[in-house]
Amino acid sequence: MKYNMKGTWRLVKTVATPFQKFIQSEQSAGIVLVITTIVSLVLANSSWQNAYISFWENNLAISIADLHLSFSFTGWINDALMALFFLLVGIELKKEFIQGELAEKKNAVLPFLLALGGMVMPALLYTLFNLHTPTANGWGVPMATDIAFALTIFRLLGNKVSYSLKILLTALAVIDDLGAIVVIALFYTSQLSIYYLLISILWTIIGIVLSYYKIRFTSLYLLLGILLWYTLHAAGIHPTIAGVAIGFLLPINQGNKVGDALHYTVPYFILPLFIAANTALSLDLSLDFVTLPNIGIFVGLVIGKPVGIILAAWCAKITKIATLPSTVNMHDIVGLGLTAGIGFTVSIFVASLSYIQIPILNGAKLSIMLASLLASMLGYAYLSFLYTKNNPK
Repeated sequence: MKYNMKGTWRLVKTVATPFQKFIQSEQSAGIVLVITTIVSLVLANSSWQNAYISFWENNLAISIADLHLSFSFTGWINDALMALFFLLVGIELKKEFIQGELAEKKNAVLPFLLALGGMVMPALLYTLFNLHTPTANGWGVPMATDIAFALTIFRLLGNKVSYSLKILLTALAVIDDLGAIVVIALFYTSQLSIYYLLISILWTIIGIVLSYYKIRFTSLYLLLGILLWYTLHAAGIHPTIAGVAIGFLLPINQGNKVGDALHYTVPYFILPLFIAANTALSLDLSLDFVTLPNIGIFVGLVIGKPVGIILAAWCAKITKIATLPSTVNMHDIVGLGLTAGIGFTVSIFVASLSYIQIPILNGAKLSIMLASLLASMLGYAYLSFLYTKNNPK
């Protein structure tokens, strides 16, 4: 029997092409995360519940000479793999500030104000519900916007959403990420070890010197990142900050190469793993679920985000500190604000740093998911209605 190589290649190409197109499509990352969330929640609430939840709690220890690290599977994902996510965030932030929409100060003013309003108002509302309670430090949870999910909503609306509004949301989310990084570094840090903090500063200074002299050995920066990750962890600072630092320190060309290498790894491997590990929880929508931190998170994301963004845009317009793009009006800003209430990935990440007690953490994660779901529905419905009304067939 003669082997038909051309026929086999055509078959492989036929099967692979749709998958390749899906991976390359703009909304695919968000869709993968949605599917991962659903599958994880189903498994965590099925007859496999105990085995599935216990799997993520398994401990993995690594010992090299005097170096000893021990985390659960979830801990390795949250503390180690997510450093690569933040490395990509750092690279994208630097690119935006040097070559992108935020390179010119006049373009950065409006998204900066919108991001600030969208961070401050949710934090204030959360604090209003949780002031003088043990969960008061969770104010950072509803501050974040999940750029992948938010842009997926815009992309599902196709050409109805103006290019300027998409850019505005992207810039807002980028600054939002920067704000989340600052909040994590300053406010979600355990007891500090001055010794390891000084060593971390030393690694950072070495990185700054390498970057200043445009040293282009990418492996050198990555090795520095590993050393910085360990000393930050030992210092009591969340080690994912190392990823952001190296992302900023990498020369722009080297950063682009690393970013390209992580382009598919982060959205299609690391983030789905993160979501799976952090949504392995039992669904409980009883009255016990209605607690102050859960209310604060839900209200912060669904109401605080849009209100903060709308107020910031209105103040900018009245004071003329910044102007809206010509193709964007206040009705568009309302839709942007509603969609920005999708916290999800970064909100869950901050929640894992905020709450020590597992029941409180699980309730917070569920509240984040419900709020993000409602925010995505409200954002999509509002913008769909707005553009249908303005452009009837």
